[in-house]
Amino acid sequence: MNPKVKSKADLTLRKTLRELLNQRGLSAAELSRRTGVPRSVLSDWLAGASPRNIDHLRRVAEAFQVSIETLCFGKDLSKDPPFAHWVEGTFEGRIRISRR
Repeated sequence: MNPKVKSKADLTLRKTLRELLNQRGLSAAELSRRTGVPRSVLSDWLAGASPRNIDHLRRVAEAFQVSIETLCFGKDLSKDPPFAHWVEGTFEGRIRISRR
């Protein structure tokens, strides 16, 4: 998958990262120095690229003291009911009970 392809989750990462940098008064260059994540990776994320290395996400999340879920999606999905973040819509089904 091309890391430049944007999705809803990528846009949330971009927005969340930008907000965290602004709140802490940090630049991408300073965050790179503190975390060891290449500045080019942070710049790509701020441009909307998909993350490709979970360790980079972990280091940035730890630097901001947030979960990876919060960094990527703007909230901690583990606090939602199971499957609430990806199951949506109307579903129909049939249950057949066989008697033997």
